[in-house]
Order: sequence, then structure tokens, then C-alpha cells
Amino acid sequence: MKILYFMDVMHFGGAAKKTTTIANELSRRGHNVCFVTDTHYPVGYPLEKDIQVLPLYEELAPRSNRFTKVLRKLRRVRSVVANQRPDVVITVLPHVSFYVKISLTGLRVPVVFSDETSFARKDSRFVHFIRHCFYNLADTVVVLTENDVRILGKNIPKKVVIHNPVVCPVYNGDYGTKEKTILAIGSLKEWCIKGFDLLFKAFSILAKDFPDWRIKIAGNDREPYKSQVLQLVADTGIENYVDLLGYRPDIYDVMAKSSIFAMSSRVEGFSLALIEALSQGCACVAFANHGVMEEVSCGGKGVQIVKDGNVQAFSEALRQLMGDDTLRKRMADEGAACVKKYGIEEITDHWEKMLNDLSAKNK
Repeated sequence: MKILYFMDVMHFGGAAKKTTTIANELSRRGHNVCFVTDTHYPVGYPLEKDIQVLPLYEELAPRSNRFTKVLRKLRRVRSVVANQRPDVVITVLPHVSFYVKISLTGLRVPVVFSDETSFARKDSRFVHFIRHCFYNLADTVVVLTENDVRILGKNIPKKVVIHNPVVCPVYNGDYGTKEKTILAIGSLKEWCIKGFDLLFKAFSILAKDFPDWRIKIAGNDREPYKSQVLQLVADTGIENYVDLLGYRPDIYDVMAKSSIFAMSSRVEGFSLALIEALSQGCACVAFANHGVMEEVSCGGKGVQIVKDGNVQAFSEALRQLMGDDTLRKRMADEGAACVKKYGIEEITDHWEKMLNDLSAKNK
């Protein structure tokens, strides 16, 4: 099967990481996989040698106005699809789904909209329109959680839940060698959504009782967002307890050394970071996120789930784990058992079946 992916950028981020992971496995299974993306940015994750990457944007004249750029982009999408003649097109994220589907009007090729973010998140009116109206034009919409299915409701009937995969080996090291570290992950640009301010407040309640523990945050740390986060740290008086690691390509090693993973997000979909942390032997604390965390963690295995926004309860959950080595070890074992169902083979099986069924239906 020839599969053509459209993504705006593949430089970094959860959507790019998850999509390239699935694409690599599909390629290894013999499918012809191709990406169309903005090649002005490097691909941030490794791709199988047989996967082709095509430019989404043609070179534009320096004085091209916005309308001209959009028009040429639409023409480029249609031209690529007409030349490549894929069996199926997969678009990643709502705005990409919008312009690709418009570009393909009249072409008989099935299109799958892959949405990689939580539907509970407060997005723009335009994104809301795409999800709740425009998604009806997709042959299939892939979402991450059952909560997203409930939010979409009956207006978008052609939808399926396919979870994120875990590709890193399950941790088999000595729990006694783990550092006294609370790890959080996310771009500092998204600090409010990731709830880093809530994490800092929760830890500030405990800091004096656990002077040998540290918070480490891994994620893009560009300015001015780094300064904003450092100010949040200063406001809670925990400057001596927090390290900003920046983007870490060795994130699995960082997880393996950490004892606790903190998911303090105000809004979160199917968190790839959470299940990866569980796979690396981290005991986790997370806000409930409208039941999503319970779904992700097999009913709370390996995760202390806290009522959304309750900083005091989050702090108490951290205190319990920080003060009890045996509890952390037990929860880490439970979490490692849970994530086995998110193996790359199992998740790709779901994608492959959906794509095969869709391709057969459209022949």
C-alpha cells in the first residue's frame, strides 16, 4: 500500500514523534510510505531509509503575498497527490487536514484525519469548526482517547480510537540507583497548558522536608518562555530545586534515572510522555484530565491520579511517593506491566487494519 502523510513540520514534538514511529513500522512491513512537509526544517526523528520526504512548499518569490502563498500551497498539495497516486492520504493535526482536504476536492483518494491533541483543550474557533463540522468530510478520523470520542459525539460518526505507541524497551535496571528526581516534560512555550506553575506550587509545600530532591523539566527552552518559567520558579521560592534541561534527545535515559514523573497538565490527551515514563520505571503523579489519565494508565496502575487543579492533593501525592521507596517500586512495576499493551507492534496492527479496510472499501 502507498501511504502519503502530510505534516506541516517534523522538527520536534509529540505528533511528529508518534507519526514517524508508526510510519517507520509500516515501512518495515512493506508499505510504501512518503511524507510531505516543510523541508526548510530538519526532520527531528529518524526515518527508515525507504521513506521519501517531499517539500510541502515550492520556492516563492520574495514579494509573494499571503493569498498567493496559500493558493500555491493548495496547488502543490494537489499536484503531489496526483503525481504520487497514493492508496491513502493521512493528514496530521486539524489545520493540515483542512487545507489538504480542500486541495483534494474531486480526487478519489481516501483521506484519514489524524488528530494528535486533546479535544478538551480550548482551541480557536477555527479548530473547533474543523473538528466538529469539517471532520465529517474525512473517510476516517483517528483520535487518541475515548474522551475525545465522547466530545466529538454523533456528529462525526466515522471515528476510531488508536492509542500512542511505546517503542523504548521496558526498564530493567536497579530501582535503588534511581536519582531523587521529579521529571516533567514539555515545551516551556506551553508552560501554562503543561501546568508547570501548579507543579512548582505543589513542590514548594514539600521542598524544606525533602532538600535532596529536585525537579527537572525537559523540553524546548527558547526565550522568552525560559525566562517566564524561571520567574514562576522564583515566585514559589524553589530556585535551588529546579533544573531546566532543554530539549533532550536522550530522554529515555533521563526517564530511567528519574524516580517520579509529574504530569501536571491542565489539559492532556493521550500522553506519550506518561506511558514512556511508566515504561522507564517512574512512579507517576497526574491530574485526572477528565478521566483520560485513568484510561491511559489501565485504571491508575503506576499513577497517583489527583482531582484536576487540586494543588494540595498533588503535593500530598508527591509527598507520599518521595517518602516511600517501597511504594515507588511497587507502582513502577505496575506501570511497566500496563504499558505492554501499547507496544509498537500492537498499535501498528490497529493502524494497518484500518488502512487496509479503508483501501479495500475505496477500490
